[in-house]
Amino acid sequence: MITYLRLNAELERQGVQSPSFIIISGDLTYTANQLEFEKVLSFMEDMNSICELNSSHYAIVPGNHDISFSHEEFDETKPVTVAFDKAKASYVNFYRKYFGVEPQESLFSVHRFLTNNLQPIEIICLNSCLLQQEKGHFQGMGFVGNDQLAEVEKCLRETQNSKSFRILVMHHHLLPVLFKEEPKADRMYSMMLDSEAISQFIVRNGIRLVLHGHTHKEYYSEIIRKTDDNKKFKYYVVGVGSVGVVREELSESRPNMFAVLNVEMDKVIINEYAIYPDGQNGKLLYSHDIPLQEEIS
Repeated sequence: MITYLRLNAELERQGVQSPSFIIISGDLTYTANQLEFEKVLSFMEDMNSICELNSSHYAIVPGNHDISFSHEEFDETKPVTVAFDKAKASYVNFYRKYFGVEPQESLFSVHRFLTNNLQPIEIICLNSCLLQQEKGHFQGMGFVGNDQLAEVEKCLRETQNSKSFRILVMHHHLLPVLFKEEPKADRMYSMMLDSEAISQFIVRNGIRLVLHGHTHKEYYSEIIRKTDDNKKFKYYVVGVGSVGVVREELSESRPNMFAVLNVEMDKVIINEYAIYPDGQNGKLLYSHDIPLQEEIS
């Protein structure tokens, strides 16, 4: 298990300055029970004490493990529903306790701040766990929904003419990440059901960087799409693995990982590090440079 002391020690060993903002891309828990969320709160409070942070320095999205399964028998004749209030209750209670406010009904949030070099940053947190999960039905599948996208887009209009560097965070991966998934009957696959709707949302709102978790492994892709006025727009998709999952749950023998984003005058540098629970020294695995602005011919 990766404790806050282990994570902080690795940050110091890698020469990383105390973070000024923390992004958590979901799966804070394994079974979405209250005790697990209490441990998450304790972890975050300990990190805050070390790094001199508070709740305003966090952007968090729920993962599929943070929304509990329905205990009702699945009925294929009934319409598919969004997650029940009971399924979201532990996460909502955690959010309320930590941030001191009620979350949005669809659990999205938007965070805005200035870096030390006065670069405005917007972090857009989408809830990709909108559907009610049941054992064997929508288990681990991602879905954001048009209503949530419309709500977020309304918030983004407030700063649509700013020079903000926009980062989208969601739990599920926008594009396929695993090399392959075994074709088995009645298996739930790691897929985003409305990935094209989200892709168009990204381009329409000038989002330059997408961060995700879910599959416990790294991922990097550069996407070029056409805008409505026929211009080319480029955005980057980065998966940053999992810092806390147990070894048995890691994908394709990957190590636990965390990433550090450094915002410079003309780019965001993303460094992804391995971290080992036994105290073994971690190492830099990948580094990506994301230009703050980019024209594509």
